[in-house]
Amino acid sequence: MIDDANPLSNWLSGINDTNTPLPALYLIAPDRQIAFHYIDYQFNLFGKETLPKAIVESLLDTVSTLAISYSYLSKWSKRLVS
Repeated sequence: MIDDANPLSNWLSGINDTNTPLPALYLIAPDRQIAFHYIDYQFNLFGKETLPKAIVESLLDTVSTLAISYSYLSKWSKRLVS
């Protein structure tokens, strides 16, 4: 989202283009809701090959919670048995 009143170039040095997007991670649940998000406001992840441990742990916890909540495996196992 572009904020014309407070462009990214005003609060982050080295960014001159007002249309520069922020790097972000989103995990979308099967019901199309955002279950996890991380927005890299300081461009700390830019150019890195791995994510910080805290972000990965939070992301995987959310994935685990979603897997239990939506329980697709139990639905498939019932179909395979019958």
